[in-house]
Amino acid sequence: MLDNLLPELQAGVADWANDLHDKHWIDETTLNELTRVDTRSAAGLFGQEERPLVVGFFGGTGVGKSSLLNRLAGQAIARTGVERPTSREVTVYLHHDLPIAHLPDAFPTDKVKLALHKSEANRHVLWVDMPDFDSAEQANRDMVLAWLPYIDVLMYVVNPERYKDDQGWRMLLEFGHQHAWLFVINHWDRGVEEQRDDFRNLLSGAGLANPVIFRTDCNPDREQAVDDDFALLQRTIQELADDNIIRHLEERGVRQKIEELQARTRSVVATLGNEQDIDAIAGEWDKLWQTASAKIETSQSWKINEIAAQFTSKETRWFRSAIKALRGQEQESGDTPGPDMQAGAEALWTPAVCQLVDGSIDELLQRARYRDMASGPLKHLLAPLKAQHRELFEQCYHSEMQKALAQPGKHWQRLLNRVLGWLTTLLPILALLWIGYKVVVGFYLGNESGGDYLGFNFAIHSLLLLGVSWLVPWFIYQKSKPSLQEAAVQGMRNASHVTLRRFSVMAHEALEILRQRRAEALAGSESLFAVQLQPGQLADKDKARILARLLTQKVA
Repeated sequence: MLDNLLPELQAGVADWANDLHDKHWIDETTLNELTRVDTRSAAGLFGQEERPLVVGFFGGTGVGKSSLLNRLAGQAIARTGVERPTSREVTVYLHHDLPIAHLPDAFPTDKVKLALHKSEANRHVLWVDMPDFDSAEQANRDMVLAWLPYIDVLMYVVNPERYKDDQGWRMLLEFGHQHAWLFVINHWDRGVEEQRDDFRNLLSGAGLANPVIFRTDCNPDREQAVDDDFALLQRTIQELADDNIIRHLEERGVRQKIEELQARTRSVVATLGNEQDIDAIAGEWDKLWQTASAKIETSQSWKINEIAAQFTSKETRWFRSAIKALRGQEQESGDTPGPDMQAGAEALWTPAVCQLVDGSIDELLQRARYRDMASGPLKHLLAPLKAQHRELFEQCYHSEMQKALAQPGKHWQRLLNRVLGWLTTLLPILALLWIGYKVVVGFYLGNESGGDYLGFNFAIHSLLLLGVSWLVPWFIYQKSKPSLQEAAVQGMRNASHVTLRRFSVMAHEALEILRQRRAEALAGSESLFAVQLQPGQLADKDKARILARLLTQKVA
């Protein structure tokens, strides 16, 4: 199950991480770190289901790794000495019936030596003699770390004089937490019990709760054997070379890789912020935008009156032309062009206004960073707003100005003006009808009595009546007309108010999208690891007890 689960999780995390990257939650480096999972394992070196236990020998120069390997193998499969080949290369010892299917691509073949043996006692064990860890060559260290994922059991060898040289095993401990650990103090003929206790305390202090330490003496020329733990070490390795234990180690390694992948995912989730931060940012935006809006409206107020002066009625323009004529000023030829709407919008939405708008967005992003929020997605969502606010104002300017100029003034003003317009036609017509009536009546009476027809006074009074009936309502009609200039002022103010309000709404919509995307990212991360990973258990209690002694865990 775990063999299939890891690739599935890796693919799911990769899709999830790529979606976060596309939405600017994480950068390229974080994406690579999140999707990079080391899938190498000892099982990958073999082309068959049953495989040997891979035991890696690690340690410094002169601690007796090769002599220990020869004693464990029961034959001289590793050459000893300062200039032994494994000082500069990896040497793999395995049974001739169990060849490695393929070596890792990262390793040059001239740095890896294969040696086959025919020892049936060690048929199910593959020994890997690593380069000396304390070598001055960086390539040796790189090779050791690169081979580490292929090791089941780490056997770290020291001697009584050099067990405090902890640079090597401390470095391995950082990367080898999923392995079984064996510590060996070789050349025990020169050691004392206090040194093993001191070594155990040193390991415990580094975080290894219960290290297993064996004492060995591997000098084949010694006449009298030293009382050591070699037999226990040999039996332990043979017991570990069990198919169930090997499989358990593989599953444990996969499980820890899954846990590592989950830990990386959680670390990314921690950078997504929380609902409270988004709410706080929304509140801070309202304050920032309220201040910026007040400054924008103040900067536009004096320009509005200047621009509105261009919006005058034809009658007003005619009156001004007449005044100019009386004063002897030159008249402009042709029709006077109307106000330029585009120029008016540009005159109000100045670079200074743009700077106030962009500065508010930048300040909001800065405050988001102060709260340790991932500012990438918020910056991506707010970036279009910087390019849209000028166009938004121009649209609102044209729309509001058209509405204001189409229906200037208040409703009662427009109604009164309409009534007066009717009166300028109706009253002169009624006056004409009355004059006509008087003319007919006067003509009839003049014929009957032989008197005067109408007379000069009637003509004067009729003209006065006709003039008054037209001029008075026309004068009032002209004076009651709603001012286009005042309508233009109101239209420009409305355009500014609408733009500022809509822009604030757009910013809140961006924050709401951020909230939704964060929720989607959280839901996606939770669905990835919905399966609960239970620690694997060995059915054989004796084998479980043996393995438990070697799977050393770090102390919290």
